Amino acid sequence: MRVAVLGTGLMGAPLAMRLLEADHEVWVWNRNPERAEPLRAGGAEVAATPVEAIAEAEFVITMLSDARAIVEVAFGKQVRGVLRDRTLIQMATIDPQESRELAAAMQEAGGDYL
Repeated sequence: MRVAVLGTGLMGAPLAMRLLEADHEVWVWNRNPERAEPLRAGGAEVAATPVEAIAEAEFVITMLSDARAIVEVAFGKQVRGVLRDRTLIQMATIDPQESRELAAAMQEAGGDYL
């Protein structure tokens, strides 16, 4: 399985490590690139941009702070065309309405949303 983990903070980094330990191909991205670098030693590819990580993945896991951050990172203008045929797994605690809006945006982009 090819997975992108967007957000490698307190929860994203351990999740990415578990995926690597399970022999998945993992691309990681973080707003502060130095926070993603330790994952390289575990076998992750560190992406310079969210687009780079998403383009390589079948599944995209967002471990971001809130819905606004998710929209900025995963649904920015440059990302839109890359989401087709991908599954976005959103892990933030957000309002149900925000989640429905993200699901609709993902469907419009040609992908799936969990």
